[in-house]
Amino acid sequence: MNITIKDVRSASDDEWDQTWMGCDYATYYHSRHWHNIWKSYLRGKIHPAAKVFEFSDGKQMIFPVSCHRIGFGILRRYLSSPARTYGGPISVEDLTTDHATAFYEFIAKYYQNIIYRMSPFHMPFYLQNNERLVTPDTTYVLNLQREFNAIVKSWTKGHRSAVTKARNAGMRIRVGDTEKDWRDYYKIYLSTFSRWGDRATSKYKWNFFKILSDADSQYVKLWIAEYQEKPVAGAVIFYAKRHAVYGYSAALGEFFQLRPVNLIIYEIVNDLHARNYLWFDFNASGGHKGVMNFKKSFGSVEQPCSIIDSQSHAIRILEGLYKKWMVKLS
Repeated sequence: MNITIKDVRSASDDEWDQTWMGCDYATYYHSRHWHNIWKSYLRGKIHPAAKVFEFSDGKQMIFPVSCHRIGFGILRRYLSSPARTYGGPISVEDLTTDHATAFYEFIAKYYQNIIYRMSPFHMPFYLQNNERLVTPDTTYVLNLQREFNAIVKSWTKGHRSAVTKARNAGMRIRVGDTEKDWRDYYKIYLSTFSRWGDRATSKYKWNFFKILSDADSQYVKLWIAEYQEKPVAGAVIFYAKRHAVYGYSAALGEFFQLRPVNLIIYEIVNDLHARNYLWFDFNASGGHKGVMNFKKSFGSVEQPCSIIDSQSHAIRILEGLYKKWMVKLS
């Protein structure tokens, strides 16, 4: 069957939200919530502009996207998801490679300046061997559709021992629910940059985490490890219907030997398993080999999450200027 696109129109907030909440393979990064967080953080420099695609067979999908106007608003740069996180279409209907072909033909024609990380959880829409796939990358994903004991047994012996060590040391894990919790986490977050130095791939101001804290969303949780009532590590986890992703993580170096991060991951996975989640996604690793090996040793499976980056020559020039502006912001 030759699938064509019958209509493309702006998505209402309700259409975007309902499709995202009903889509089994959606990630938090496909949500309107995530796009609005970045609209606030970048002071209105980007604006959510999701589209509804209607196909000739009657099926529909939402294409989450934000528009970034640059060059005094003359040029438009489209972000299927901010911060190079998972993008691409979402739907509550079964879509095929024919729908994907029609979608990408439309994108190539009307969204020539676009960037997004392809999600490995919607394979009909995952481009293979395409000239626009410019940055291959991978993530590590833990399948939660097993007995919890089987999941933990797939971890290395070192990780399992680390969980026991953290517990025996009196490490306590809880979900943060106050601004103070988020500020404590941010202090830990900043401490990591003294260790990473130039290897750090991103650094956000407190305002970013303040926005996350103020959102008070069931889809964003801050997990905290405390030792003798002192926060020593934390992880920001983003949730969707069946998928949860490790957004940001930080720990105080002087407490590494007590293995707080291992215990945090154990408790997060335990919670997700109890709530019948399908995937725990460790996220891309920014090319850091040690981080990749750490994630892999939890029994996770490597999955592709390459980045599409299509841009005109004018956009490339302005993109360089934009990156300099982002450095000043961070």
